[in-house]
Amino acid sequence: MPANNIHRTRGFSLFTQLPVEIQDQIWDIAARPFAGNGQLHTFFAADHYCKQDIEALRVGSDSLRFGPGGTVKERSFNLLVPWDDTDGHSNTSAYNAIRGLWTACRASRKALERQNPKNEWWSDIPGPESECPPRNAGPGEYLNHADASHTASYIDRGGKVQHITISPDKDIVHIAVPPGRDLVDWFYHYAGDHVPLLDERHEARNAEARPSFVGMNVALDFEPKWLSWAPAYLTDTLAVLHDNAKRKVWFIDRRLRRRQLVSGWPGDLQTFHSCGYVFTEVRESQQHLWEMEGESPGPSVFEFFVPMAREQERLELESTRLGILACEPDPRW
Repeated sequence: MPANNIHRTRGFSLFTQLPVEIQDQIWDIAARPFAGNGQLHTFFAADHYCKQDIEALRVGSDSLRFGPGGTVKERSFNLLVPWDDTDGHSNTSAYNAIRGLWTACRASRKALERQNPKNEWWSDIPGPESECPPRNAGPGEYLNHADASHTASYIDRGGKVQHITISPDKDIVHIAVPPGRDLVDWFYHYAGDHVPLLDERHEARNAEARPSFVGMNVALDFEPKWLSWAPAYLTDTLAVLHDNAKRKVWFIDRRLRRRQLVSGWPGDLQTFHSCGYVFTEVRESQQHLWEMEGESPGPSVFEFFVPMAREQERLELESTRLGILACEPDPRW
């Protein structure tokens, strides 16, 4: 299904006449729309000092409602769910492939609950069960469980409650930049993250994991201009994500394309799936498998790490917590 059709309504009038067992199997398949384990979820970020509802409207998005009674938390970093815009940009996040199952019907919700048996609800928007399913566990109740999942909620432009679900261990949170904006400066994370989105682990007293909505993988879009000038907001963001929170930071380089005539493609590369795209790990030792698109694509993203390490002294170049992803169309979608 093309990425720009991911919200198209489809129907099958004879579905309810199928045996219940067959219906359940179909719902179970719908709850697992991707071939791989890892999924990519795109958000905008709002910092500690934003009036988040206003900022969300300015950048074309909806705020996740982590606050009491389904409110937007004030004075805290937050994540925003991007809209599909009039310029043809679609939010192809993996969460969009299943979010409708939470509210379609009771059978579809049960399928998601079977798929996510240890699901933490991070929002408590009040409403009827058809819009707001029963919340059996809250933030942190499945901390350190390998098969835990996190669900948060927002209210869309039509006033409908929507729920998105991510796996903190398997999935990746992609922090995108709205058109005409720069990356949010995560330096101000110290001033308050009352969701919390991230737990800090940079000191001995903080070494153990604590509840946080964002899992262990975070992605940023690589900007070639950073090779000549690394802005302060990028240095600060890496200090928070890589050093303080000990997350693995992946840079998405959209110039990369796999070479078509390569045989023996590695089978152990990390991949993340979204609606219509596959994000594949690119290793420095395997650069020969890839080529960069464009007449003058410029230096490799690997060349960016060295000057970045000079700017950010705590950036561990040899660490397994730095990675690069190529973005390619998913032919199976």
